[in-house]
Amino acid sequence: MSDPLVSVIIPSFNRPLFLRKRSIPSLLRQTYRNWELFVVGDGPTEDSLRRTVESFADPRMRYVQIPRPDYSGLSAQRLWHVAGAAARNYGVSLAHGQLIAPLDDDDEFLPDHLKDCVAYLTHRDADLVYGAVLVRNLELGTEHCDHLPWADPAIQELFCRRNIMFHSSVCYSARFAHLRYPLAGDVPADYGLWLAIRDAGGRFASLERPQSIYYGDALNGTLRVSVPSLPPLETYQAAVADVFASRHLSNGGVWCRRLEQRVAEYIGVPHAIAAASGDAGLRVSMLALRELCPEANEVIVPSYTFPATVNAVLAAGLTPVFCDIDARTLCITPATVEPLMSRRTAAVLAVHAHGNPADMPRLEQLCGAAGVMLVSDAAAAMGACIDGRHIGSFGHMEVFSLSGTKVLSAGEGGIICCRDDAIADRLRELSRYGIAADYSCSHPGINSKLSELAASLAVCGLPYLDGWLARRLDVLRRYRSILQTCPQMRLQELLSENAVGTWKDLALVLSDRKLAQRIIDVTAAYRIHTRPYYRALHQMAAYREFPRGPLLVTEQLSDCVVCIPLYADIRDDVVDLVGSAVREALI
Repeated sequence: MSDPLVSVIIPSFNRPLFLRKRSIPSLLRQTYRNWELFVVGDGPTEDSLRRTVESFADPRMRYVQIPRPDYSGLSAQRLWHVAGAAARNYGVSLAHGQLIAPLDDDDEFLPDHLKDCVAYLTHRDADLVYGAVLVRNLELGTEHCDHLPWADPAIQELFCRRNIMFHSSVCYSARFAHLRYPLAGDVPADYGLWLAIRDAGGRFASLERPQSIYYGDALNGTLRVSVPSLPPLETYQAAVADVFASRHLSNGGVWCRRLEQRVAEYIGVPHAIAAASGDAGLRVSMLALRELCPEANEVIVPSYTFPATVNAVLAAGLTPVFCDIDARTLCITPATVEPLMSRRTAAVLAVHAHGNPADMPRLEQLCGAAGVMLVSDAAAAMGACIDGRHIGSFGHMEVFSLSGTKVLSAGEGGIICCRDDAIADRLRELSRYGIAADYSCSHPGINSKLSELAASLAVCGLPYLDGWLARRLDVLRRYRSILQTCPQMRLQELLSENAVGTWKDLALVLSDRKLAQRIIDVTAAYRIHTRPYYRALHQMAAYREFPRGPLLVTEQLSDCVVCIPLYADIRDDVVDLVGSAVREALI
């Protein structure tokens, strides 16, 4: 008797990269060779899938497609169930094999999967067999084996309530090929089919040996655009133990003071004032600005920034005046600021966009000559430099964020850096409700106290900051090598060769909005999270009423910037996947 033919069915929707790198290569590595493959797409836009399948030049492989079903009115989850079911059903209808093995395009068979399943189904009393699965977290680089053995009666009972099988670990007899994946979308399509096979009398069994690799789904397999860098766990545990022993959780305890001292030393300023968040630090800075400049009430600020920047201006009773940015650096410049200065200008509020420094030396000269204050939203710029001078040491106040997306994180927190003793004293008072040492209050402040637990995390992380920044630069170089030939796209540039950015975000600048949206759509199909981060504030309903200068560059670029994953712990294979997905969108 000849070896039975196994029909492998792969549904794929605009993800040729997964076919090329994962599923099809894993099929070609099988020790069992008597198989056929049907890759099923839907709709007229699947030429890239066809070309991918044909590129393997293997007569056992065939690409087919079905008319795209009507997905209108379906939630994202139901759409996924319905689309997968329709494609798989068509593939099964074409199958010639005695056995059917489903494979998702983003999963992999282990080399002996087909051999193990064929051996079991042809020599044991079973119609469907599934195996253990290696669940791989691509983002973190971790892996564990997941398996619920069918021989356990409790597992069989559990199966009546939920799916216990990983789709790509299953192989079943073609005697049940007349049964179809359900199209209702109310349950995962594969689970619906397994239930139908059981109800039709199918006998189930399981293999303890791992059969496939599963990379997650839309709920737990998405690559985040930002992942925090953390110090060694034991280091933070010791810090937490110290906080617990002290019973001092807030109000400027030892760890908060230690953070302020060490950040001040790192930046090279006499004062660093801890804040509850970067947003709170900006609000405190704007409250101080209002007191320091009572005769002026306007703050020149880029429209290309996060809403928190302008919200802080408004919360202090000041008026934002929106200015344009430089197309290369995505930051304000003296040329975009100077035409908007007037006797009403209290300050210029620069933003170090995506962690890359604005031209602070020239802005200092401009503001000094005009007699206005210079403040910066340095939320993402901890560790950035210009000519060897750290961001945080320029102007009158610069505000960092220590949130979970920043290079140095406290979980949530902020730091205000300044060089003026009197300003520092006032910032400290305003951060504590505006109350002075004698508990009197001359101007209302806010509660911007940083907790000891948060401060201790940042203190533990600070010694690693430069190493994290160096790794980010390595990642940037790897991305550049992958993306350097992509048309109609460029990367945000630094101010000069003497400037050092943090690369908190890797901002891709596209030639038009359609290309930016295409990158967002293609990467999302590969479960890669992207985001714009900044959009033109002056075009948003909350800020349309405020004065502005010419904003040509901001309006040209606002919806043309996409940030892709970059963080210190990102692995090279993740960078390669993300870079390849971006290339696919553009080439």
